[in-house]
Amino acid sequence: MNIRTFISVIVLSALSTVSSHAAQPIRMASYPALSPDGSSILFSWKGDIWTASSEGGKAARLTTHPAWDFSPQYSPDGKSICFGSKRAGGYQVFQMPADGGNARQITFHSEGSFLEDIAPDGKSILIRGSRDFPGRRPDRLYQVNLDAKSPEKIAFNAYAKNGRFSPDGKSILFTREGVETYRKGYHGTMASQVWKWNSDGFNQVATNDHGCRTPFHHPGSKGFFYTQGSPNGFNLWFHDDDSDTQNQV
Repeated sequence: MNIRTFISVIVLSALSTVSSHAAQPIRMASYPALSPDGSSILFSWKGDIWTASSEGGKAARLTTHPAWDFSPQYSPDGKSICFGSKRAGGYQVFQMPADGGNARQITFHSEGSFLEDIAPDGKSILIRGSRDFPGRRPDRLYQVNLDAKSPEKIAFNAYAKNGRFSPDGKSILFTREGVETYRKGYHGTMASQVWKWNSDGFNQVATNDHGCRTPFHHPGSKGFFYTQGSPNGFNLWFHDDDSDTQNQV
């Protein structure tokens, strides 16, 4: 995942789909995800998963199900996709070929699982779920093998969301705190922060009185992008690991 994923939001406004009468514009699309080669985009619209060229144009539907399908992501080799769905009752993760086909359920926990990221080696996914932890923030990050033959494994024992693997898979960026209901211009003790976890422990890497959230690594491991709040809302920023500086993109 890289900065073009954010730019792809703009591309979505130029997409259209074909009805029995004429091409219809796509409005209110969400969850854009760019293919590894940058040629196509996945997104969620009207409860299904769609794909289109990253240059814009006509979109094709990949899923047709009465349940809500959302949050699609490409595998690192671009041959398959994972996405969230309520087709099993609660929120679960499914996998299917990138060009369409049967969807296979990956997660089965009764409390549900939300897709966060796919591991760089393509062998597992990172999910967020509420499990057997006390307190008002029981959500944790878990790693689940895509072969679906082994139990989920907790990444680390701390509340987290917006989890993203580093390109080498050795660390995870994630968000802590943050008000549950978005309030434009909020600032205070509940402002979200970006943290990094690896085998050495935890480090807070981006903080601001108005909040920092939704981080993802630069493909070259030179830093990470994230959104930072202000009185006027959130904008895209970049944290340079070498200089330990932040710049608004």
